[in-house]
Amino acid sequence: CKDSAEYHSYGGPSGSAGYWSPGQRELVIYDDKAVGGRGDTWATLNHEAFHQYIFYFFGNLTPHYWYNEGTGDFYSGYEYKNKRFTLKPFDWRERTIQDMIRQETYVPLKDFVRYDRSQYYDPQTVGQNYSQGWGLVYFLRTGKKGARCWNDDWDTILETYLRVLVETDDLDEAVDAAFEGVDWEELEECWKSYIG
Repeated sequence: CKDSAEYHSYGGPSGSAGYWSPGQRELVIYDDKAVGGRGDTWATLNHEAFHQYIFYFFGNLTPHYWYNEGTGDFYSGYEYKNKRFTLKPFDWRERTIQDMIRQETYVPLKDFVRYDRSQYYDPQTVGQNYSQGWGLVYFLRTGKKGARCWNDDWDTILETYLRVLVETDDLDEAVDAAFEGVDWEELEECWKSYIG
């Protein structure tokens, strides 16, 4: 869409900058050059394109929201300059989760990875949940190279989660398998020191 007004008149949800509609098989965003800039448009496109990718690759698979939205925001952090993609922390989420860690208002990870739709999209905490989802996925995808406290047992958490979910279509089983044997306190402390 050419701008926010056209996007919302088309049906864009309030408070959103884009959406992927599997029913219509349509990815909808707007050009945000007038307000947030093309960088915001790019970030939204990357996020929504991940949802589109999951749909076309796996069908109607619906991962936990921390995985789905967190991975979308992970890709929002990519910038394209000089014909290269470069990953950076996603600024829409980074400051919020850092504040949450400092103020100890984040959700314990062992609880957060089991959040259902109503918990994740709770209007009172949805922004914080998106930020925590980004922070967890960013940590699991980049922490091995940057976190001194990294435990090699965490290398396959995301891969195992998605594989088991695809095989079983069972959200609880996917979490159980992905985090089997994980010391939640160790994981959370390392995550906080890396992200915070």
